[in-house]
Amino acid sequence: MKKLILISIFAFITGCISAPTATPENYYTLQSINSESLSNKTISIGLESPNIPSYLDKSQIIIEDKDASILQINEKERWIEPFGKLLERTIINDFYAYLPNAIISNPLINSEKTDYNVSIQINKLNGPLNGTITLDAIYTIQNNKASKSKQKRVVLTEQTGPTYTDFTYSQSKLVDELVKQIITEIIK
Repeated sequence: MKKLILISIFAFITGCISAPTATPENYYTLQSINSESLSNKTISIGLESPNIPSYLDKSQIIIEDKDASILQINEKERWIEPFGKLLERTIINDFYAYLPNAIISNPLINSEKTDYNVSIQINKLNGPLNGTITLDAIYTIQNNKASKSKQKRVVLTEQTGPTYTDFTYSQSKLVDELVKQIITEIIK
């Protein structure tokens, strides 16, 4: 009888140790949305890494409550990499989609003179689930051929659904619209 009790306890402990106790994490990415070229010009663009608030540059997805006074970090809903790197890669992909013949480089790494230099400061790219996400950004375009510069603030909004998939897709649409506005300004 003692042996049976010990075997039962061992089986119970082994089962508890090997049983999954945590829910799995979900991983998300930003997407390139557009499918149209805006110009076939061959131009060179020095595109700096976007500057974002440090609270957004995490692997966890950060959402706001409805009145934007509380930020929520969900440990189970994550980006596939820190948000800053993911945002940079998405912006570069969007630039190439809109300008397929462009030569894009980071001016801080590549010292060659480009036709344009672009910097982007993201002040906000957030909102609640099932609400309105806001992208507040300032971009600067330096036209190196004409030696002039233009800076513009853009505030864009997008409705999103109740899921994190909806949320990340809406963020992708906002990033795409920002890049489209920058490129439209460049090719004027």
